[in-house]
Amino acid sequence: MTQKKEPYLPGKRLSKDEQTDLAAREILQDERVAREEKTKRLKMARLKREVDQ
Repeated sequence: MTQKKEPYLPGKRLSKDEQTDLAAREILQDERVAREEKTKRLKMARLKREVDQ
């Protein structure tokens, strides 16, 4: 029994502006997450330093 092949249906194509916007949003999201993680690490280090004193 042969399986019927699905036709290739490309999804909605993004314009260059939309691609750029999407990439910029991803970069900003990554930077925000990295900044939050750094802030968390600094807070933990500060608390540890205060406890050690």
